[in-house]
Amino acid sequence: MDSLDVFVIWYLIQHYFEEKNTDSVGIDHLLQGENLPGKLLQLNRLTLNQYLDELADQNRIVVNRTAGLDMVYQKDHIWQTVL
Repeated sequence: MDSLDVFVIWYLIQHYFEEKNTDSVGIDHLLQGENLPGKLLQLNRLTLNQYLDELADQNRIVVNRTAGLDMVYQKDHIWQTVL
């Protein structure tokens, strides 16, 4: 995991949010979707989740692994909805 900067993952996720005009994406989609981190960078589930956890620790995204949903949310949109 040390060879790839976490911001590469963050950039790809943010690009997806902007391109699709959404504020959420499933982790499975990040893993298998065209031009998304998993497929583009050939990441396995464990490595992708490590990057997602690091981005969540930096408060850049919100990761929700409740009831098998496994979703990633854009941080800014989550707080705008709550406030």
